[in-house]
Amino acid sequence: MTAWMLIGLASLSTAAAEVQVSTATCTATITGPHFGLPPNGLMYFHFTTTCDVPVESMTVTGTITGTSGGSGSKTCTNTNTCRYTLGIHASSPGSWAWTNSTVYTGGTVSATGGMTWGSLVQSPTPF
Repeated sequence: MTAWMLIGLASLSTAAAEVQVSTATCTATITGPHFGLPPNGLMYFHFTTTCDVPVESMTVTGTITGTSGGSGSKTCTNTNTCRYTLGIHASSPGSWAWTNSTVYTGGTVSATGGMTWGSLVQSPTPF
């Protein structure tokens, strides 16, 4: 009986499974502006980064420059999507540019956009 156990143990494979390391492919986007209801006068931008597989960590940084601006960031862990919303005052016409800069486990990705707004009754024009 002991001999059969030894033969059985000897036939077990001791090789470890190979770990497959896959690199995530991520896409950064920005949607907006979306306008808040008066009287707050805010334009909201939504900075989103989506990866094809979950990543350990990603930090989405949204930056808006121009007539008025601001920036901020959000860190998400063990997920494939992270969103950050930033509101800025839009009390006067002007030009704005925005950037989504994301650092994630395995790389970086970014997106940019902008617009000029000639008057408060005119729709924003992307550039």
